[in-house]
Amino acid sequence: MKRSVLALPVLLVAIWGSAGEIAYWDNLSVDDTDNSVTIGNGVDLTIAESVTATSSLVPSTVIVKTGDVTQVVYSYNVNLNETLAAPIALTVTVDGFAINSNTALGTAYVNAAVTVGGVAGNTGTVNGDATTVVTVTITLTEPATQGDYLLVANQAITFNVNLTAN
Repeated sequence: MKRSVLALPVLLVAIWGSAGEIAYWDNLSVDDTDNSVTIGNGVDLTIAESVTATSSLVPSTVIVKTGDVTQVVYSYNVNLNETLAAPIALTVTVDGFAINSNTALGTAYVNAAVTVGGVAGNTGTVNGDATTVVTVTITLTEPATQGDYLLVANQAITFNVNLTAN
């Protein structure tokens, strides 16, 4: 009887510890001051972003005025939360584009270019002993109609940056 009574707390601690470990592996920490991201092996995480340029983001095909920019660049310093014998794959995708909460406009007019570790494309590697720099460059396509222009010009742009390490 004493063994089964002692076994129950040990079992509960083991289960609770496992649940805590699973939650730990799904952990993401993002430091907004320097855009540092720590990711776990096998984790998919999403960072919600919004274009916060101090200038107006405009298509590269228009005449740029004072205060206009043709791109906004986001940079993330990505580290794995452990050091492995060999780096693992890091995949970056950008989706969920919206202009003033309108996903149809966002999909039509917002563009993203990704580099991982200085190489254009959405795949690279990550490990705990070195930082992998991910950049996302946001641009606009010139609206097709004046009606769309009025819906796009100077509006809030939001999107998601998705990181997968495995």
